[in-house]
Amino acid sequence: MAPPITPPMTPPSTSRLDSLAEDQMHACSEDLKQFSESGPLAEKLAAAKNIVEYLANPERTDQELKDFKAPNGFTPLFFAAISCGVSEDARIDLINKLYSILEPEKFISHCTDKLDESELHFEVGSKKMPLANNDLPAHGAIFTGSLGVLKTLLGFEENATGMIGCGVNNTGNNYFNLAASQQIDILNYLCETFRGREGYEVLLNHQTDQAQTPLHQVARSGKDDKLQVFAKLLVEGASKSLAAINHDDMTPLDCLALETDAEYEKVQTAVSDCIDQMDLATDVKDAKKKEVFSTLDEAYKTYKDNKKQLSARVQGSNIHP
Repeated sequence: MAPPITPPMTPPSTSRLDSLAEDQMHACSEDLKQFSESGPLAEKLAAAKNIVEYLANPERTDQELKDFKAPNGFTPLFFAAISCGVSEDARIDLINKLYSILEPEKFISHCTDKLDESELHFEVGSKKMPLANNDLPAHGAIFTGSLGVLKTLLGFEENATGMIGCGVNNTGNNYFNLAASQQIDILNYLCETFRGREGYEVLLNHQTDQAQTPLHQVARSGKDDKLQVFAKLLVEGASKSLAAINHDDMTPLDCLALETDAEYEKVQTAVSDCIDQMDLATDVKDAKKKEVFSTLDEAYKTYKDNKKQLSARVQGSNIHP
């Protein structure tokens, strides 16, 4: 898809350029301030909504969009990606306009500075996470569960470079790490996009700086469909992660916290259902199930053995002479 053609425009005068920043700061000063200080995620998203509405206003000139400045390296693409309070169509329209006036490299460049959570963070309940996490625009789209925005961003990246990369941010999250905590349709899209490429399984088993794999991340999530996402990752090639231990000394099955064999059977069912839905011959599906269940059953056996040993140690420590 060729980028839209922008008609030639007369460069604005120096005085006009000087006034752009003043106008911008006047219009968005309080909202931009949210991205220079830590605070609740809800406040950041509300501010991003206002900023995107400002940027998407038809009165904004190409030069104003090019000259837009925000603290800590946040770019217009970042705000378009995360602003889930604005309709997806409006955000995609803004991204289309940005693609027509910005260098294509912007779509594959980090859209925030690199600051750890002690310097700048957002809060979800009692949890603090870095706000300026050296993300790419696609990280923001995945984080907010915006499939249409994600497709648009990666489509422009492919136009610009001839391929789609799987970026890693400052805390070591690639696209699959973030997608594991989102709706399964985002994971499905990423699988369709990257499946068959060299290194696909490496992406699926990627560990963050806290040694979290996508399996760990979905297992720790509160998603209603987390077993379906867990199964999808296993079927796609994340079985190697079943033995991975994060910095809390937990495997993905530890994070799932299965209490009974009946709960484990639900995992098995989710895996079986996932494979049954694949467009494969019956014998290929059967072979796939055998392959995945072999690794999964072994991991579950280890999980149960470890639980028994831990329980025995706890009971022993409670016995007093």
